[in-house]
Amino acid sequence: MFSRTWKTQWRTLLIGLFILFCRLEAQVSQTPENLEVQEGNPFTLKCNYSSQYRPYFWYHQLPGAQPSLILSVDSVGSTSKKPFVAEYLENGKESHLRSSRSQLQDSGNYLCAVETQ
Repeated sequence: MFSRTWKTQWRTLLIGLFILFCRLEAQVSQTPENLEVQEGNPFTLKCNYSSQYRPYFWYHQLPGAQPSLILSVDSVGSTSKKPFVAEYLENGKESHLRSSRSQLQDSGNYLCAVETQ
């Protein structure tokens, strides 16, 4: 039990530091800031990075919960995990997260992060 709690706390700390570091140092911007979508409709979120060739990580966070990784994408071009598709664009300067059909469980916050080197 102690081991499981420790691992969860450690993982939460690492994700939090990773997102904070990426936002402060890497100049990551995400648009739109707010988005309302009717259930069943598609949506696209965009993430830009000031440099290029970095893996992008897309997270989903429900209120009061920890962010959970949806997808990561790098120079491969695109990665999918239904209903989401993450795309790697503009030689690594941009990534899009798309959903072809929004569902109620898609509500929440979405975070984009990039790997720093």
